[in-house]
Amino acid sequence: NINLEVNIIKKIFFIKKLNFYINSALHFITISLRILRSKPDLIYVDRGNILIAGLITRLLRYKVVLRVMGIPPSLQNLEKEKGFFSSVLRWAYKSKFKWVLFTEDGSNPRAWSEVNVRKSVDKEFWMNGVDYPIHEKPKKKNRIDILFISRLTYGKGCMKLLETIKQLSKRKLRKDWLLNIIGDGDKKEEMISFVKKHKLNDKVKFHGKIDHKKMYKFYNIGDVYVSLNFQGNISNSNLEALNYNLNCVFLGKSEGKIDVLTETLFPKVHFIKRDHIVKNLTLLLQKIINRNILINKSNAKLTSWNDRIKKEISKLKSL
Repeated sequence: NINLEVNIIKKIFFIKKLNFYINSALHFITISLRILRSKPDLIYVDRGNILIAGLITRLLRYKVVLRVMGIPPSLQNLEKEKGFFSSVLRWAYKSKFKWVLFTEDGSNPRAWSEVNVRKSVDKEFWMNGVDYPIHEKPKKKNRIDILFISRLTYGKGCMKLLETIKQLSKRKLRKDWLLNIIGDGDKKEEMISFVKKHKLNDKVKFHGKIDHKKMYKFYNIGDVYVSLNFQGNISNSNLEALNYNLNCVFLGKSEGKIDVLTETLFPKVHFIKRDHIVKNLTLLLQKIINRNILINKSNAKLTSWNDRIKKEISKLKSL
């Protein structure tokens, strides 16, 4: 039965990859016809269409700008991966792009690009921008509000956070506190079950997915912001938390150089070591709640989205 299931899974993966190549070929033909008709000066392609970007660059000889929004786990070790699919990806990323713009999200795109992108290609690494903060008059309250704003998936450290809350709830603290979870994802039901099982309903509140236009309300009530993203901690929500000058707690750098730059860029953020995350975070939150003065405000200098977009447009015009 196990062998049968393995064979079925292999066939499913083969069919998915076959569909990927067929769809990419059809997509390339469609795009090529449009390119040959319109004759653009520059073509802007994101990482999700890397094979198309490579084909346009190599076969049609047009100027292509590749936009890479961080390096996901599936690509972190691309240079070591075996198999035809990985070889195709390496071939595509090694194309002679006019410019490659990486999002500096903490996933260490600089080191990755040194191995997987041609050295002669113009590369830059920019953080995303932030909106201007909307401040509300603070209301008096007798508790510490902890914010966790993220997709609720394994790589975001969701269960590590709840394990921490479980430990924290057993300790006598000087102030009342509440964890506010904003977001949705495949871990949500497991998280809700965990909260119910360990009777943490009075310490954890799920707000679900919130429209970005309403997020300022949470940043205004928040005292502490926690991010446990295993793959990088310069996400949009993290930048917004810094922009609202919250007391921020991020996961520290990894052995694989994830978040090395993050610690340099934001020295006033408190970074917790990745070994014994639950223990380290529990002790830190205990100190914050008891003293409420442990961490300096972030005071980070960030680029506004308007300036960030203008900068990119200016660069594209120069190409």
